[in-house]
Amino acid sequence: MKITNQTENDAPIEQLNEEFFHARTQFIEIGAVLNCTTRPIKPEKQWIENEFERFRDGRSISRLTAFFATATVADCLYYHNIQTDYALAFLYKVKMSSPNRHPMALIGKAEKHQGNSECLKAIVEEYWQPTKNWQFWEFLDASMEIIEGVEPPSNEMVAGAKFRYDEDRRLVNALWPTQSQLASDFMKLRDY
Repeated sequence: MKITNQTENDAPIEQLNEEFFHARTQFIEIGAVLNCTTRPIKPEKQWIENEFERFRDGRSISRLTAFFATATVADCLYYHNIQTDYALAFLYKVKMSSPNRHPMALIGKAEKHQGNSECLKAIVEEYWQPTKNWQFWEFLDASMEIIEGVEPPSNEMVAGAKFRYDEDRRLVNALWPTQSQLASDFMKLRDY
């Protein structure tokens, strides 16, 4: 299977990966094939999803009609935990027929730039067409098949996932600092 998205010079990124992982707070029957028409979005998050859709420009499947998965079960559990405040997780190995990969850390950063259209657009463009060395990916597809349930990863594996996600967040913060980050950095320099 080929996973593709475009790089800055429009050369496709190809990665062979037969395994993806998905978490839910409810049980899903093994062998089930799930097809997404629209996914529920919290009202306070609708604006950011609209911004991502506005700049998608036909690249990838829409986030509005996608299932999300990760490359490792540790990534899956780590992200599930921060999204659900450690709610019960059913972890699954899933098959996606034509996944597209995108850097996950950009979503939260884009939210922090509401009202800064230039910065927001740059972040969203990087999401749809990554050019940096990201480590923590989310995979989008319109459907997925539940292959099997999987055991939770070790705490060490989840710590490794957190480390990689934090590395991406550090890169995001360096590329697109918020006004409060800039002010904080200025104060640190001034006090030095």
